[in-house]
Amino acid sequence: MAAAFDALGERDKEVLRLALWEELPARQAAKVLGCTTATFHVRLYRARTRLRHHLTTGTTPAPRALTTLGRADA
Repeated sequence: MAAAFDALGERDKEVLRLALWEELPARQAAKVLGCTTATFHVRLYRARTRLRHHLTTGTTPAPRALTTLGRADA
């Protein structure tokens, strides 16, 4: 689950965090994101779909190599 979650983009992660971890109602989560409630519902649906895809296919991004300074290469 953690690897699938990490494979998501930041927008998807934020939507899922607000809905699942913070348990905010859609209206409040939309306010946090600065969008309408309808837009929040669409983003949540898409984020769940992408998470489900990563869970069922096992696809995760390739690990990024660290530079000598300890930062990930872009």
